[in-house]
Amino acid sequence: SSLQNIGVVRNQGLEFSLATDNIRSKLFNWNTAITFSLNRNKVLSLGAGVTQILANTTNNNIGVIQVGQPLGSFLGLKTDGIYKSVTEIPATPLLTNTGVGDVKYVDVNGDGKITQAGDQTVIGNAQPKFIYGFTNNFSFANFDLSVLIQGSSGNQIYSSILQTLEVPQGTQNVIAAFANHYTSTNTNTNIQRANYSVANVPNSDLYVYDGSYLRFKTITLGYTVPKSFTSKLKISKIRLYISGQNLITISKYPGYDPEVNFFSADATRQGCDNGAYPIA
Repeated sequence: SSLQNIGVVRNQGLEFSLATDNIRSKLFNWNTAITFSLNRNKVLSLGAGVTQILANTTNNNIGVIQVGQPLGSFLGLKTDGIYKSVTEIPATPLLTNTGVGDVKYVDVNGDGKITQAGDQTVIGNAQPKFIYGFTNNFSFANFDLSVLIQGSSGNQIYSSILQTLEVPQGTQNVIAAFANHYTSTNTNTNIQRANYSVANVPNSDLYVYDGSYLRFKTITLGYTVPKSFTSKLKISKIRLYISGQNLITISKYPGYDPEVNFFSADATRQGCDNGAYPIA
């Protein structure tokens, strides 16, 4: 056997940049640079007879390359809350000992039973709708200030780490939100019951999160020592500055970092968070 280039992927997008001099004077200057880009990605072919390639990972098979879908798609089960009565539970549930308070998975193919093979579908995607950057440079007398803001909108993150921390066996640490899990006296919740027989939690849309963010990437404040002083030292220029990176991030993602990509450049597993260390 040998490796071959057999896939066909289509990319259609737009890139836009704008640079402006907003104020220019002897004492104060301000200029701006804006970048904006979007891309629409779609897998057109994976070769003869192949419609889907699953990620090869010991953690889970959340990543999928599938004809008709963009790269970075997530494969899993759809959910519809939790079972509130015995009559809602199908005759052939996904997990053994399924009961009231367990996750209600959607019968996607309509065969009356819940199975990984029959009911898994694309539940999200790591591709952003657009990304952007916004830089402002200011100077006043001998002081200068540079502010870089960047962001992404519309991308999704599959949080394998939060999935692991919701295993309801009671034999390991779980996230704080699990304290609101289903019990006979706490029925108004969508968090599954504690269940020792559930050793793992299936891949599902419960762990797909909005990864959109706005981040103050770099802020730098500087001061240039006057030439009247540096010339006496026979030094052409002295500039003192302080700089900070990733100082403020605005995002709804509950994990550490919305810019996470645990598996780096692996095309089959984009947008996955398996406990990656946040950007410093």
